[in-house]
Amino acid sequence: MAIDELAGWILGMNQYKGGRGSDIQHWLGMNGARQLIVDRKGQEPIFVPRAAVSVTGPMPPAVFKKVMGQEHAENGMLARVLVALPPNSSKQWKVRKMNRTIDDKMRQVFTDLTELTGIEEENGWVSPQPITWSDDAEAVWGAWYDSMLNGRRRLIHY
Repeated sequence: MAIDELAGWILGMNQYKGGRGSDIQHWLGMNGARQLIVDRKGQEPIFVPRAAVSVTGPMPPAVFKKVMGQEHAENGMLARVLVALPPNSSKQWKVRKMNRTIDDKMRQVFTDLTELTGIEEENGWVSPQPITWSDDAEAVWGAWYDSMLNGRRRLIHY
């Protein structure tokens, strides 16, 4: 799901929905492809055995800090977010060539991801394929994670 402004989506899911609570628990559950039951008044319930949604969209860093506060650190939403922040660049267009090695590696990552197949269960459902860390990837992730916890919010360049 692509959203033009993520802050509005996140703030909207926290709103109380007239006796039904908020949508935050449904969205949190979709991160792990868990079952989802949508029960609307006057309608048949909708059952989704493995609800999974990937959401993408922009949010300025200052807004991110306000929207993803203590509440989302505690309820688990912040842990489910993968943040990408491109480096600042000049406002003048420049023709740049992609580093061929990086380009090839990224293409391979996306090819590998699109070729993943699910795991067929005994009941006929297909579960998502687990993806594990390589030792190198875990080391890079750990360094980034530690830097975020220690307030050194910076990009790791390698």
